[in-house]
Amino acid sequence: MRRRTDCRSRAGGGPDPAPPGPAMRSSPSWARRRSDGSTRRSGRHGKPFIGSDSLRVERAYRRLLDAGEPEGAEPETTGPVCVRSGLYEVDVTEGECYPVYWNQADKIPVMRGQWFIDGTWQQPLDEDEGNSIEQEHLKCFRGQQMHDNFDLEVAKPVDHKDAIHSLKLSRSHVDWHSVDEVYLYSDATTSKIARTVTQKLGFSKASSSGTRLHRGYVEEATYEDKPVDTSHIVFVVHGIGQKMDQGRIIKNTAMMRETARKIEEKHFSHLTTEHVEFLPVEWRSKLALDGDTVDSITPDKVRGIRDMLNSSAMDIMYYTSPLYRDELVKGLQQELNRLYSLFCSRNPEFEDKGGKVSIVSHSLGCVITYDIMTGWNPVRLYEQLEQHEDEETEEQWISYEEQHLLRELFLTKQRLKELEDRLQGLKNSLTTTTPALKFKVENFFCMGSPLAVFLALRGIRPGNSGKLKIIFCLEPFVTVCLISFTQQTQWPTDWNH
Repeated sequence: MRRRTDCRSRAGGGPDPAPPGPAMRSSPSWARRRSDGSTRRSGRHGKPFIGSDSLRVERAYRRLLDAGEPEGAEPETTGPVCVRSGLYEVDVTEGECYPVYWNQADKIPVMRGQWFIDGTWQQPLDEDEGNSIEQEHLKCFRGQQMHDNFDLEVAKPVDHKDAIHSLKLSRSHVDWHSVDEVYLYSDATTSKIARTVTQKLGFSKASSSGTRLHRGYVEEATYEDKPVDTSHIVFVVHGIGQKMDQGRIIKNTAMMRETARKIEEKHFSHLTTEHVEFLPVEWRSKLALDGDTVDSITPDKVRGIRDMLNSSAMDIMYYTSPLYRDELVKGLQQELNRLYSLFCSRNPEFEDKGGKVSIVSHSLGCVITYDIMTGWNPVRLYEQLEQHEDEETEEQWISYEEQHLLRELFLTKQRLKELEDRLQGLKNSLTTTTPALKFKVENFFCMGSPLAVFLALRGIRPGNSGKLKIIFCLEPFVTVCLISFTQQTQWPTDWNH
């Protein structure tokens, strides 16, 4: 069965910079290109933006082209365009795309696709080649009528039809047989030989080695093609080992995001008003800690293993150290608050609409997140242990002189505590106490968590009563599912997890 699709571009919806005639209905499509700069010849392709993103990038591009400046004046710059639910911004002037919520050394190139290879649609021609073909096409066929639609699977043969126009490119050439029948041919020696042989056997030039091109993307871009507003954000917190690979948390968060999208499309497609966004929290690289002291005292023998331990397990020792524990806690706390404030500034309706926040933590990140949420501090534990020792001392038999000294010590401590409480109350009356986090945590999920061991070492035993019951130690796949769909809904009957 033939499948027919409208030939207008995914980035359509406005006139070209040089307005064409009725034949020129197609418009460019914008896509993220791979960071290696691969093009059509390498067999790789970029990822197209959705309709609303592509349209807004195209409008910014055309404003940049139309901004005529007097000679000697500073060129006008166009502001960045938010794409992909606000996770990225496109700099049209530089032709680059960069993330908003995390740091990335390499910028992502973006390309403006105008001519596409028949049947692929994800694979536009190289931008320079596409611009050359577009200019030649407008020059020769402006005002001519194109067919409203075309066949994607069965291309109309051009046998025995001579080319009416040709354009020579660097390593190929393009033949026009009509306004909507355009073919690309390679000028490599092997391709020329193959064309000569097949044409002598009775085959046409196009059917033997030609690649049909189409102007514009397969889908028409509309502003209605846009993502739903984010109603739930999930912060993904890394654990130990981030110093070895600082980009790993970004990759893992992207995997969780893609997995959640696939499950949403398969099992929860009826939930069209909710959108969950995952944001990586990279807190380790900003910490100074001891500088390079540990590395400087590391023996050279078995250096590889020692360096790996310094970059991973050493984080646990830092957290248990009274010198560096607060730095780790404040590092994660400040990064969580920074990301939340940045997200709310770019999405001002999030809090007004009751947006929710959840946290997924891994490894040591679970312990630090838990301590931030509960306000646990080892100094408080020391005071409790000291009080417990005083109670045990009172039960033991001691002499009269010892009792007298202990009594004076107890009164002194009591007086000191009263003074400390009065001082703290005075400080609280002058300054308002701010919570550790700027948001309420709806769900807290742990993966590969040592939290149970840390709690046991703090004297907490299973079965102890407590008010905090939000810890879940689950497999990563199940965790993603539960976080993405915490709303009360009917689970699918084929749900196997």
